[in-house]
Amino acid sequence: MIYTFKDYSDMSGMLITELDSIVELCKKSKHIYICDSGDKRKNLYRFVRDCVKIDVSKIIVLTLDNVSNIAKEENIGILIGFLDEQNREIISKLNESGFTDYLTLSEMAMRIIDYKLRVLQPEQFHFEVSLADHCNLSCQMCDHWSQLAKPHLLDVDNFERDIKRLSQLMDGKIGYICLLGGEPLLNNNILDFVKITRNYFPYGIHQIVTNGIRLLKFNKEQEKLFYNTIKENNFQLTVTLYPIKIDHNAIYEKAKEYGVEIYMASDIHANDQSHKESYKYSFDLSGTSPIHRSLLCFKFNYCRCLKNGRIYTCNTPSNIHIFNDYFGKSLSVSDEDYIDIFKVNSFQEIAEFCAKPSPFCRYCDIQAWGDMFPWKPSTKKIEEYV
Repeated sequence: MIYTFKDYSDMSGMLITELDSIVELCKKSKHIYICDSGDKRKNLYRFVRDCVKIDVSKIIVLTLDNVSNIAKEENIGILIGFLDEQNREIISKLNESGFTDYLTLSEMAMRIIDYKLRVLQPEQFHFEVSLADHCNLSCQMCDHWSQLAKPHLLDVDNFERDIKRLSQLMDGKIGYICLLGGEPLLNNNILDFVKITRNYFPYGIHQIVTNGIRLLKFNKEQEKLFYNTIKENNFQLTVTLYPIKIDHNAIYEKAKEYGVEIYMASDIHANDQSHKESYKYSFDLSGTSPIHRSLLCFKFNYCRCLKNGRIYTCNTPSNIHIFNDYFGKSLSVSDEDYIDIFKVNSFQEIAEFCAKPSPFCRYCDIQAWGDMFPWKPSTKKIEEYV
């Protein structure tokens, strides 16, 4: 199951209350008993350990074998996940012993925990790479802060070094890789990035996400080279539809002429292809937002980002220097906010890192997220982000 921005917005209020209740129970209890099975139990365990920050010595798995001892203990908390047959039997035994102080998680809470904290296999993994920090549009609330960025292009050699290393760790297997920006077509070496990506990851689905403005400015020779290279390397082209003066039909037809797979879409925020909206990611500049609420962040463990030999769980900490420089802020990134791909021994370490919130999540005011506005040019004021 894949959740959209709208899904998270619709669920957030109710689920924030429930997640906060789980944290409150965990914090006040001497021991926390977890009642679930299989991978779901592992992910509920990960939530208590990595999101609530409870020491592993205080986390115990509750089973039919030890449930009879519960009534003898004091100051404990019990978390019950999906109500399968075993969990229902455990609840029955708890009630028989007179113990009623347990918390049964809603199905939606368990699905979110299970989805966001899952440890992925290489074929399920994907990440984005920004080929240019800056952009030839200036969109309000851009979550890459491209309208605020100074011109900066990714170096081809650095990219190949990183992609080669990841290919070694992942045995060339991947879900997909997304080349974007900023505006990726501002990087004149874009076809080198395309060929390098396909060379080291021959089996994944790879794509370029662009606003399309430069696609109509190619001369005939540039046009043939671009589209033929895209097709030969089996790349998809995704053009975001902005309400600007550009012939999107011409772009679509040109890609089809060369046999390139092309998608035209406003983006994942939009209700339809013609209605581009801006999504406001509000910051908590004090850095005091509860980290466990990051499970309700669309980006966490989904919009993973590769930059300078590091994997981030989302693009926010990897690009926050742009926001800081422009507005004179100091939202800090620590060594715990990324994993160095040259210091790990296996892909498993990367997958496990991505399945837990990073300290930087404290800057994201998840409770204030959800406002959507019709697209318009940016005012470049901090009110777009707070």
